[in-house]
Amino acid sequence: MDGRRDTSGPHVEVDASEIGAGAVLSQRNSDGSLMKPCAFISRKFSPAERNYDVGNRELLAMKWAFEEWPHWLEGAKNRIVVLTDHKNLIYLESAKRLNPRQARWSLFFSRFDFVVSYIPDLPVSQRMSVIWVVCDRFSKMVHLLPLPKLPSSSDLVPLFFQHVVRLHGIPENIVSDRGSQFVSRSLLRKYVVPVVPSVDPPAPVLIDGELEYVIEKILDSRFSRRKLQYLVKWKGYGQEDNSWVVASDVHADDLVFGQLPQLQHGDFVLYQSNAILRYLGRIYGINGSNSQESALIDMVNDGVEDLRQKYGYLIMFEYETGKEKYIKDLPNHISAFEKILSNNSNGTKFLVGDKISYADYNLLDALHCHLDLDPKCLVSFPLLSEYEERVASRPKLSQYLKSEKRNKRPITPKHK
Repeated sequence: MDGRRDTSGPHVEVDASEIGAGAVLSQRNSDGSLMKPCAFISRKFSPAERNYDVGNRELLAMKWAFEEWPHWLEGAKNRIVVLTDHKNLIYLESAKRLNPRQARWSLFFSRFDFVVSYIPDLPVSQRMSVIWVVCDRFSKMVHLLPLPKLPSSSDLVPLFFQHVVRLHGIPENIVSDRGSQFVSRSLLRKYVVPVVPSVDPPAPVLIDGELEYVIEKILDSRFSRRKLQYLVKWKGYGQEDNSWVVASDVHADDLVFGQLPQLQHGDFVLYQSNAILRYLGRIYGINGSNSQESALIDMVNDGVEDLRQKYGYLIMFEYETGKEKYIKDLPNHISAFEKILSNNSNGTKFLVGDKISYADYNLLDALHCHLDLDPKCLVSFPLLSEYEERVASRPKLSQYLKSEKRNKRPITPKHK
């Protein structure tokens, strides 16, 4: 990595502000003339990442870009060009001292062949050297307003009304990643919206030599890039500052086993999905009519979990390379449930007994995951196919399956 300019390879332009970072991946036309954008990413910093100095924030933007597009960048035929407006990035490779974070990142960057090119400012075009970008957070509609220089708050007033308010009306609030002139309190009071006096969020605390922020609540979990992440609500910060954090970086006393889901029933809190299922089965009377049925339901549910683990491994780690083989082997994985159904009233009722159980709900969800993966996976299993339709048509369950709450969450990578 050095400062020499090379224009033949893919270009990654990165930029970071105090609250977030973004990157653009571009490549030239086949004749080498024009540069065309191929992909974009943008991400908000967590409170901890906001504490990084400007150089590390810019470097983090570069790391995010390389993590997002390894299939295009790793092993690229021509050297990658990284464009940045922060000159210190070109000295990273030759730096004699790296902090622990930079050292970890440097090992990651060693997988790529790239050169960093420093671009200090926009070139002047028709006497304009600054572009003011105004973006609606919901529609993502953008206005690009060229300016001769960085404006003051008074300079922005006529431009804001001419190009934004005239077309869209007065905004409820404004978020800026730049200087104070963009969210000037006098500007907002006089021209746009009243400002409620703000309270500074709490500062980080020093723990084991590292600055840490306090977690108020963990809202959700997901797997991303083969890592478990938590959606964190930070104490003293607003909803807009909620952020996804890798689980290994989260230290919360209420995570008994270091993971979600979590069930809170009154003052009672329970973790682990199977423990939660069995608990709900007992309190709602869907765990069998006697001890033998309860044991059989537990047994069948363990089988469903075995199927779910195979499916989860495929989705997280082998979706692109292993999907075809998984679908081919799928009949071997689900045939046991066809047999279990046939042994109970010839498949006309549920997995065990005459009443629905928590294992039926779990199997239905697993079947829907696999139908999303392969819509024909139940063709060879008439009892399972009829069972899926029968259970899914139960009034309240049918209503839930059609609800936005359920359908807005992706099941397989094709929805991402």
